[in-house]
Amino acid sequence: MTAPLPDGRRPRFALPFTVLSGADSVRLVAGEDHRYELAGPGLDAWLPALLSRVDGRTTVAQLLE
Repeated sequence: MTAPLPDGRRPRFALPFTVLSGADSVRLVAGEDHRYELAGPGLDAWLPALLSRVDGRTTVAQLLE
């Protein structure tokens, strides 16, 4: 189990992902080798907006608000 990030930390993706959403799914694409799909009811309604804020400018506390 890992400890949570302190509130002052500002997370960002290591790779520049493109966020694509569809019905109940969100895909993260960074070239041919890095593709991730997250799926769940209603995920496409809120996750793309959250992921767009994970850019190193927003603190963990702000993301969780």
